[in-house]
Amino acid sequence: MSRAGEASARPARAPVEPPSGLAEGPPKPQAEPKPQPPNVEAPTAVPTSVGEARGGRLLVGSHPEVVRLALTLYAQAQAEGIEVVFISGYRKFTPRKRGARGGWASWHNFGLAFDLNLTRRKGMSDAKAHWDEDRAQWDRLGALGRALGLVWGGDFRTPDIFHFEWHPGHDAWINPDDLRSFLALAGPDGKRYERVWSLFPADDAPAGGVRR
Repeated sequence: MSRAGEASARPARAPVEPPSGLAEGPPKPQAEPKPQPPNVEAPTAVPTSVGEARGGRLLVGSHPEVVRLALTLYAQAQAEGIEVVFISGYRKFTPRKRGARGGWASWHNFGLAFDLNLTRRKGMSDAKAHWDEDRAQWDRLGALGRALGLVWGGDFRTPDIFHFEWHPGHDAWINPDDLRSFLALAGPDGKRYERVWSLFPADDAPAGGVRR
């Protein structure tokens, strides 16, 4: 048989199939997953002690419910990427002059208020200077605080964005009658201020929405 005859007698080769699961040609690059926004409805880990929060030791001496609400607000802010630090808690009572801004006393004097700031700001003056830039975060902090039953100073007629307080059933402005009843419990110098807490049990309904 001739070489031509031998070639024609050979069976045709079947085309080679690529291995199962592999596409012909180089593999296509995989798209990177898009980052997901924080789930604000997911359970948030709340610090179990004041020492676990930035500036948290300033909350020592505050009403236990105020501490709980402050740490909850801190955790919720953290979950949304808002870094904060506590800058004030209880303050010693000092009598105010008649008509002083903020009422006859401060809720800080009775362990019922705290202040915080954004960690990236060096102080209150720096925060005020960047108010326009940071306003969305401050407004969000205020909304989170209100939802917890706190009164936010940003809602006052003279705004105090750093300030939060808790005093169910009482207005933000401490009037003379309030102060007399508080000092009747705490003493004229306010040193036994923890006795005032009997007027604010933790299961009280939130005040919210109170204005100066």
